[in-house]
Amino acid sequence: MRRYTLLALCAVLAGCQRSAPPSPAGAGPVGDPSSQAADQGDTLRLHVGETRQVIGGLAVQFRALVSESRCPMNAVCVWQGDAAVRLHLTAAGGQQADTTLHTTLEPRAVQFGGYDIGLVHVEPYPVADQKPDSTAYVVTLTATQP
Repeated sequence: MRRYTLLALCAVLAGCQRSAPPSPAGAGPVGDPSSQAADQGDTLRLHVGETRQVIGGLAVQFRALVSESRCPMNAVCVWQGDAAVRLHLTAAGGQQADTTLHTTLEPRAVQFGGYDIGLVHVEPYPVADQKPDSTAYVVTLTATQP
């Protein structure tokens, strides 16, 4: 009986191992998504404090990382966690709004100025016992017109 319990425990732990999350398609210097139009809209890659214009007049600014509770890549966690980012949005007509988007919780996307703005990825991914500088964070967003 003990042998089966140990075997079941090993199987459960093997299934819980965590690896680094996949990078978004096209990320990196060669395929920097912030300079390309996606099939259904724009993909934006923003550093903290940076603002980007979307074709059609929408401006998106990445203000700050509001919370970071994602499970570090070198840890085993019960929950995957969540990262939340604060964005400032400005529509072509001058309408402005601040919003917070999440990686796991809701809202992961918002409608504003005729666009659906969604959070795709937050970098860097956490590592246990290492805290990056708050200015090191980069978000990848999508801005599509429904």
